[in-house]
Amino acid sequence: MVYLEAKKRTLEYERYQQNNCINLILQNVDLTCKGLIVIRPLNMYLAVKVLVGENSSHERNLVMLMRRLGQSDMKISAMGLGCLSIGGPWTHYGQYFHNGEVDDAVSIRAIHRALDLGINFFDTAANYGAGHSKRILGLAVAGCRDKVVIATKFGYAVNEEIQCVRYYGDDPNSDQFANNLQRDCEASLRRLVTDYIDLYLFHIGDYPPEGVFQVRDALEKLVDAG
Repeated sequence: MVYLEAKKRTLEYERYQQNNCINLILQNVDLTCKGLIVIRPLNMYLAVKVLVGENSSHERNLVMLMRRLGQSDMKISAMGLGCLSIGGPWTHYGQYFHNGEVDDAVSIRAIHRALDLGINFFDTAANYGAGHSKRILGLAVAGCRDKVVIATKFGYAVNEEIQCVRYYGDDPNSDQFANNLQRDCEASLRRLVTDYIDLYLFHIGDYPPEGVFQVRDALEKLVDAG
């Protein structure tokens, strides 16, 4: 049984129904896990609460739609798996996110099931569980890293020990993130147990527009550093 809440435009929804991407979830939800899993197709957000299920005979007839990521050569599944919830609890200036316990074994099973269903695109961030989400994702894909595309994010100061996320300098407009970008990237690599990141995104959505060039320059320096 699936409980589905989605913000979607009618034409997009019909298109995904036709190409079986939605059917992959609605008719073949057997991720054998409990919890909230966020799956993000292009321009559509699905929050899918999955209960324990059994393998479906329909699975062998389903093929995941693949897309090119931007102007890159990377091919990603039209549905990606968001990894916020597997990170567990964390705080941001007194606000608690994801209160409650998470079962890491169940999270890994969910990721493996997503892989079985053709999903190769995974979205995480340093914020999610103050780094714990990355550690679990890294463990789950350790044997197939070259077959998945990982998007992660930067911009915040993260203290994994006390599960706390803050702005650098306690200022959302601070440019201190640029001075810490290489360190943050290295921390991401360690948590993900990998030596490269496929897609690195700036996480502060309301950062002043005039600072966009500094963000770009910081990323260019990171790329040049290898």
